[in-house]
Parts: sequence; structure tokens; C-alpha cells
Amino acid sequence: MKLFPAILSGALTCAFVSCQQSPPPSQNNGVPAGQAEIVTLPPTPTPEPTKRITRNPNTYPLAVPTPEAGIVLSPYRPYNKVRVTKLKSGDLAEDPDNRGMIFRVP
Repeated sequence: MKLFPAILSGALTCAFVSCQQSPPPSQNNGVPAGQAEIVTLPPTPTPEPTKRITRNPNTYPLAVPTPEAGIVLSPYRPYNKVRVTKLKSGDLAEDPDNRGMIFRVP
């Protein structure tokens, strides 16, 4: 029974020693020690500015007004009620159920 702890500790020691990594070999690529190699990279191209999209409000459908103030019916199915209290007449709004579908506030 006393032999088992000795075997276990020996096996753990061997496993621990085998897990240690040696440092990678130095890669100097012909550069003398103590000198750094200067690498110049090509300049990165500057991205072109994005074009500003101008929307013509007259090309979008008009929402249907309701008797409730600040609430309109969307011109798109399922014809949801949309709150437009912070928008004025003629502004563009987006239908919350149909992302990307824009309409005009009456």
C-alpha cells in the first residue's frame, strides 16, 4: 500500500516535467544580433466617402390619420397604429413591424 503514493508522485512529476515548453528558437533571418530589421508597409488606401442619400418624401405612401391625436395607421400590412407625436406633417417614419418600410406622416 505504501508503494502506490510513491508511484503516483513519480508519475505526476514526469507528467509535469513533460508539459513544460522550451522557448522557441530565435529567428534572426540573417540580421546581426542587436539590430532591428526595418520593414516598410505600403500605404493603406483611404476609403471614399459614402454618398449621402437624399429621399424624396413624395415617393413614399401617406399614412392614414386616426381620431386619436399623434396616432396614424401604417399604409403597410398589418396596418398597425403608429405613434408619431414627435413628428410633424410630411416627415418620414418607419413602420415598426415592417423594418425598412417608410411612410409619410399626414
